[in-house]
Amino acid sequence: FLSLFFFTLKQHSGRPSLPLDSPSAHMADGDSMSDTLLSPSKASVGRSSLRSRSPSIFRSYSAASGLSDGSAAEAALAVEDVEPIKLSPSEVTMELTERLPLRLESTEMPWGDRVYALQRLTSIVLGGAASHKDFLSSFIALKHALCAQIMDRRSAVVKEVSRALAAVAEAVGPAFEPYADPFVLALMRQNVVTIQVIAESTANCIRLILLHSGAGRALVHRLRDAVKENAHPTTRIRAVEYLQLLLERELERRDDASHSFKSSFEKAACKAASDSVAEVRRGGRRLLVLLAELHPQLVSKFENNLDSATLRAFKEDQVHWHSTADEHRFDFVLPGGASLRECF
Repeated sequence: FLSLFFFTLKQHSGRPSLPLDSPSAHMADGDSMSDTLLSPSKASVGRSSLRSRSPSIFRSYSAASGLSDGSAAEAALAVEDVEPIKLSPSEVTMELTERLPLRLESTEMPWGDRVYALQRLTSIVLGGAASHKDFLSSFIALKHALCAQIMDRRSAVVKEVSRALAAVAEAVGPAFEPYADPFVLALMRQNVVTIQVIAESTANCIRLILLHSGAGRALVHRLRDAVKENAHPTTRIRAVEYLQLLLERELERRDDASHSFKSSFEKAACKAASDSVAEVRRGGRRLLVLLAELHPQLVSKFENNLDSATLRAFKEDQVHWHSTADEHRFDFVLPGGASLRECF
């Protein structure tokens, strides 16, 4: 009986084992998490930290069900809500050019360290770092490191880098557009992976980047070229959706950005409207409707170039769009059912 008692006592008092790549596994007794990692806070990384404490465009990213692709280690390190960190301009520059690159320069670094470094980047941005005049010139030092993290296969890493880039796009606005192309192209490559968290996080990040920053000529051309019959179906669906978002953004803001890329939008729309995948065809017709709204002179061109079935469906969609336009602007849905407009 005594032997059983002491054995049970030893089992309950023993220190639980941790995954080797968990941040806590690298700490000695007495060390704090903040001493080991670039952590934005000392909050617990358990499931209780998943509660949203304030309205945020990132609320949808915090769902526990979306954290892991099945790894027990990832489940042990839940993605926590980040808190703003206010730094001086010189401290921001040091973080972006020296400290964060050390954690993010290689995907061989412990994944927990990389997650916390990305959370710290988000915290710094939310703390107002983007208002400093040298922010973008310092931020671009992280370009290769962030692109490498985007291509990682750990869902927690990809989700955090997606969140960080969305925060930058929201904070900087249109000024981020010249820097966005490499990130968007890397994110698009992850849209087709079978890990749902990665595919959804990267798609949401692209949506938010395009919504806040827009797109330049090169990116619009890449999206146009992605609408090809030999491209992955998901790539075609997403490319049409992103082009649609850009046109709806333009229509909402009543600017004339698409005049410079009108032919690219037109080619993508006509190609997508005759695609073999029904979802791509629907997106293509929506592009035609938006182009006709922005450039009415194109309607006669569509009537001459589209086959009878596509033209009939286009006119039906056009009537429907005019009757429900205010209800369906920016109707791209984020995980959890929150539309983009409700998230910021």
